[in-house]
Amino acid sequence: MIRGLARSCLESSPLSRYDRQPNDMGQNAFREAIKQPMKKRAVVLSSGGVDSTTAMAIAKYEGYEIYSLSFRYGQRHVLEIESARKAAEALGAKDHRVIDIDLGRIGGSALTDNLSCLESVKNQ
Repeated sequence: MIRGLARSCLESSPLSRYDRQPNDMGQNAFREAIKQPMKKRAVVLSSGGVDSTTAMAIAKYEGYEIYSLSFRYGQRHVLEIESARKAAEALGAKDHRVIDIDLGRIGGSALTDNLSCLESVKNQ
């Protein structure tokens, strides 16, 4: 009974044609796999700005499957991450991920400090 069930599962499997020649199974599967065109993939670092959105559009135009990646580094404006998400969605990205990093651990930055531009100029 169990052997019959296993045999019927193998015969209905896409790999059933290899069951008849078990020594050749791996070689044939490999040959068929390399004949299939591989999808081109691109990881686009996306800030939500014009440059990264243009790079994403070029990748899409050239036929790449897009994976969008953004970094949340403590920037003052959440709009950047939201713009990156919207660009990824509009351009049909397969996925958009946001990675959190703490730039404050390696020093200050005009992008992350709480000072306004006017205050920093006034203090110089």
